[in-house]
Amino acid sequence: MTHPIPNSALDDRLGIVGIAGSGKTYAAMGAVERILAKGGRAIIPDPLGVWYGLRLEPDGKAPSPFKVVIFGGPHGDLPITEHAGAIVGEACATMTESAIVDLSGFGTKAAERRFMLAFLAAFYRRGAGPPVHLIFDEADMWAPERILDKEGGEAAKLLGMMETVVRRGRIKGFIPWLISQRPAVLSKNVLSQVDGLIAM
Repeated sequence: MTHPIPNSALDDRLGIVGIAGSGKTYAAMGAVERILAKGGRAIIPDPLGVWYGLRLEPDGKAPSPFKVVIFGGPHGDLPITEHAGAIVGEACATMTESAIVDLSGFGTKAAERRFMLAFLAAFYRRGAGPPVHLIFDEADMWAPERILDKEGGEAAKLLGMMETVVRRGRIKGFIPWLISQRPAVLSKNVLSQVDGLIAM
């Protein structure tokens, strides 16, 4: 079967959209495996707690050949809290390994936003070097088209940080991918920066 993301597009900024269950994350994970297999690096903030599968073969039991560090979550190498965003962001920016940052154990959206704001600010500040893919699953959580008053200034700052990473990150070697089942509520200022759009 031909993979929906061709090799020639792997180093482009991509948007992957489609309804729930359409295979967005599965397609992205297969593409990331191809990136890792050729020696590339990926950093994956994971609000769903599913990307740990990169460390497993398709049978879900045997270990895969990919040495990916996992921060947080039930499969994590190191636990994290909502206040660890800056230190994890700095670690991910300066390490040579790929990493998954599992946010699925955080209790609230506010906690996830707090972590991600500090994480992205530190990653952007310290990052510069060989290309690195940034995979934003559920990207509309970090870059919504509309921010509610109750979400406060932190949500607006996070949106601004996402715009900076996606729009200007190329000069630092960042290759962002945006995955969303709700493209209508994903910031158009962010989504419009992608080089290619994959509709599942």
